[in-house]
Amino acid sequence: PEKSPAEEEPKPSLFAGFSFGNVPKADSPAPGGVQTFGASSAGAEITVDYPKFVAEPSEAVLEQITKPESVAEAVDCTDPGNVASFVGKLSQVMSNKTTNASHKIVDSLLASCFAQNSPSMLTNELLVTMGLIKSEKKDFKPESDVENMLRLMAHAVGQEYFPTSSAKIISAFVKKDKDVLSNKISDCTDLFRSFQI
Repeated sequence: PEKSPAEEEPKPSLFAGFSFGNVPKADSPAPGGVQTFGASSAGAEITVDYPKFVAEPSEAVLEQITKPESVAEAVDCTDPGNVASFVGKLSQVMSNKTTNASHKIVDSLLASCFAQNSPSMLTNELLVTMGLIKSEKKDFKPESDVENMLRLMAHAVGQEYFPTSSAKIISAFVKKDKDVLSNKISDCTDLFRSFQI
């Protein structure tokens, strides 16, 4: 005899035995430095721990960020070296899918850092991170993806917050190393155009 739909045994949940940990509800206030989002009826929510993301950026977390200013708050924007270093790390995890979010994060970071520091200090640190000048530290090796770092800077130099003098300096160094950079970048014509080369 066949069972009617009302008599069928319930199927076990796909998430049976799996714990999501202590995840706060979407409408609960998030603790400092943490962003929670997702519909509470969805069952699973994603929390972004900004200080952890700054320490160890990942593309998966980058895709979830909706508050780029929270990343800037987690980076010490009074230290141009920290800002440039994080932008370099961000360039290593960004993709076509996360370009817009990366631009917003870089805009927030650089605007804050330029407002708090001498433009020449941040410009110098960005050039070091881009690998266009050597660091004063002998053992320093820049942590950045050359192409993505150039894409981030090509975006940034055209923004209002970016000092014209700093944009000219970065553009001059990119132009000087154009041939070397061309060998490392797949399609650089539009990219170089952003630097007015």
